[in-house]
Amino acid sequence: FVDAFHFLKENQIFTVEELERQTHELSAAVDDLVAQSKAITARIKQLDSMITFAEHIRRIQPIIDEMNAIHWKGRREKFQAAHQQEIDLYYTSQRILKEKHSVKKIDIPSWKKEQADLRHKEEEQSAQYKSLREKLDQMLNVKYWVETAKHEEAMKQKVKIKEQPQL
Repeated sequence: FVDAFHFLKENQIFTVEELERQTHELSAAVDDLVAQSKAITARIKQLDSMITFAEHIRRIQPIIDEMNAIHWKGRREKFQAAHQQEIDLYYTSQRILKEKHSVKKIDIPSWKKEQADLRHKEEEQSAQYKSLREKLDQMLNVKYWVETAKHEEAMKQKVKIKEQPQL
């Protein structure tokens, strides 16, 4: 109870309604941070995928150029057979970037920069989440003790009413 009292005094909470309101507000803030964090994580994963496919395209591009430079059907088919996995990966990567990620132009440096910025923002939000979550946990603990005290007081009142002689 002493810890609960000090917590309430520190946060200038003087009524149960204020405790409820602040608990609700803090819980909403934590939920918002979680939602933002999920969106950031999803974008980071999307950028990882885009970067991977773009790097495949960049790495395999010389093979595609070499294949396109061969105009003799037999030699071209032989070259294609020798490099079929790379060629398939190239066209699959192109299709995924275009259809799934709506990429019109490959820009790996800007994607990496965005990814680094998002990771930095994610770290900041993680620290903010931890502090808010700790405060919310304390507040919920205090709320529990307040509810327990209210319940005990109500039980004492019921016992007093039963013990009083009836006229």
